Amino acid sequence: MVEIVRKQKRWWTKEADTSGTELMPTQVPTDKRKRPEKAVVKAAMAPHIPSERAISAEAVDRAPTHWALPSIQRYPLDSYEEVKTASAYFEQWWSRMAPAHRREYCQNLSKRAAALSIPVSSKVAQYGAEGYSEVVDAHVESRRPLLKEASQEALLDGLLAMRPLTPPDVFCHALAELDKEAGLERSWDVRIVDPYLSVFGTKTAESPDDLVMVGNEAVPRRAIIHGATTHRLGIASMFGEEVADEMMKDPMGIFGSLPRDQKQMIMRMVSNNRPSPDATGVDQR
Repeated sequence: MVEIVRKQKRWWTKEADTSGTELMPTQVPTDKRKRPEKAVVKAAMAPHIPSERAISAEAVDRAPTHWALPSIQRYPLDSYEEVKTASAYFEQWWSRMAPAHRREYCQNLSKRAAALSIPVSSKVAQYGAEGYSEVVDAHVESRRPLLKEASQEALLDGLLAMRPLTPPDVFCHALAELDKEAGLERSWDVRIVDPYLSVFGTKTAESPDDLVMVGNEAVPRRAIIHGATTHRLGIASMFGEEVADEMMKDPMGIFGSLPRDQKQMIMRMVSNNRPSPDATGVDQR
């Protein structure tokens, strides 16, 4: 019996040493023994402060997985609200973005918006398109009056000849190289549109609904869009440089804002099958 008591005392002593207290195995701290319910409530109400590792893990879990510019991880596109915000941001600030960033931004924005069934503007759709624009040849041809050397015109002719057999992204890169060599980068968004907006878009088949009617006159919508570039010099001579430049950027929008007689003047100009003075430098009749 004495030996059993000794063993029990040694066990108590060992437990107290382990806990750093003088408690017996069945004891609890004095404050908890007196009011255990308060200790429980206090513990439940204490704020949870996660460890640094837990915070890092949580941040990783919530990090955006879709970006408009993944190359620099800017402009998240995870939620519906973020896609709408990114769309509005592009409409306001696209002209201040580098053309390569416009392309990257709209490619990712268009894909994410499609996944969430969110419509995008025509400009976002065009910058983000994968196929050729229906007026790509007109945009390429609009560079001819700005070229200063015969070798540059020869390169332009070569580009136009190779386009039907060339993927849009390859053709866009080649057009950008021509612009750089000819010093046309300063004319982007002013006299000509940048290579991405020149090349990419979606071709659509014309239908009777594509005809634009003003009075008794009608022309295909495509002729006005095409003519805004190929007949730029003629439009500028009649309505001024500012109107011509704005019409290149938004052909149907500017056309729709003009008075009826000016619309008809443009319709007659773009429906004429003779070569444009913009393309040849000479107004041939």
